[in-house]
Amino acid sequence: AEYRGRMEATFRLLNLASNSAGSVLDVGCGIGVYAINLAKRWPKIHIVGFDLSKRQIGTTKRLAREQDVASRCEFFVGDANTVSPWKSFDFVMCTEVLEHLPSPAQALVNIRNMGAENTIYVFSVPQFYNGRRQSGVFYKQILSDGQEVHTQERTKLVEGVPIYEYYHALYTVRDVSNLLQSCGFEIEQIVGYGFVIPPWRISVGDSVLKRITAHAHNAVAKTVNFSVGHLSHSVHRYFNRLFNQRQASNLIIRCHQRQV
Repeated sequence: AEYRGRMEATFRLLNLASNSAGSVLDVGCGIGVYAINLAKRWPKIHIVGFDLSKRQIGTTKRLAREQDVASRCEFFVGDANTVSPWKSFDFVMCTEVLEHLPSPAQALVNIRNMGAENTIYVFSVPQFYNGRRQSGVFYKQILSDGQEVHTQERTKLVEGVPIYEYYHALYTVRDVSNLLQSCGFEIEQIVGYGFVIPPWRISVGDSVLKRITAHAHNAVAKTVNFSVGHLSHSVHRYFNRLFNQRQASNLIIRCHQRQV
């Protein structure tokens, strides 16, 4: 539900009319959920997507055939840092990709060059990860019972189980605004999706009062997060405007090229 809600918020910022035509580039398209849904809803749109994963691109092509949109979709294996801009697209979306790049500026300049003066760009980035403000190198394992381990501490990993290492950053409104502007984008709108009150960490050396306060805060945060998570996106938007997007789990940004 959260993934679909974020996708719908992204589509709203693309602001496609029911009869819109043109071309859309999906940077880091994964298995093509956004791209295929766009193709199904806007039959005059042509979509190109690329991703680092050869396996995911294979899945995307299969799903496009199954959904009968393959004739209007192209997918290939590519790296946002190095793929050569070969044409200008009318719309470019890059969702939940920048946080996996330790140095995203090169990719952003490259993405900018895949559009033109009137191109609409929509990016989305996380402000929280698993309900917390934690970033850096993470380790992931999938156990035999299907459970997943996500941690930044190697001591918590299970011996004998393959380890997947990945980088994950977080962005505040100021962070992502500064980054995009430094790479030649002009921001039109930033909206928040989801709403999170992160828990407070409790350490062994904390005073009794601090521990009691933290436990009380975490109990309230858990209740609020659960409750808000089951409410509509319009309620999320209200809470996020109230808190100036600071508690949004994800930020979705619409922008265009800054003209020199």
